[in-house]
Amino acid sequence: DTADPAFIQALSGLASVYEKENKGEMAESIYKQTISRIEKKQSPDAVELAPVLLKIASLYSRLNRLDEAESMHKRAQAIIEKGFGPEDARSADYLLEYAALKRK
Repeated sequence: DTADPAFIQALSGLASVYEKENKGEMAESIYKQTISRIEKKQSPDAVELAPVLLKIASLYSRLNRLDEAESMHKRAQAIIEKGFGPEDARSADYLLEYAALKRK
């Protein structure tokens, strides 16, 4: 099953490998596939999306695609806040990541 959590995790891991090998286009494509699979299996605001959105945001940031990075960060933050509440430690972690992006 291509929507299985283990398969989705493997896809995200593969994207990370491509990213480390400076193959940004391949990484982006796989991150987008991963996002699509999670959205189809669960919902567009599933908390499982947030880490993948943060990874693609980091990729966009490294590629100096800052508007796209910011958009992904904001979406991830909104998902985390909706899923766990704004006072949850995970929300703070995502805000720190967002602050790092804004310093660029």
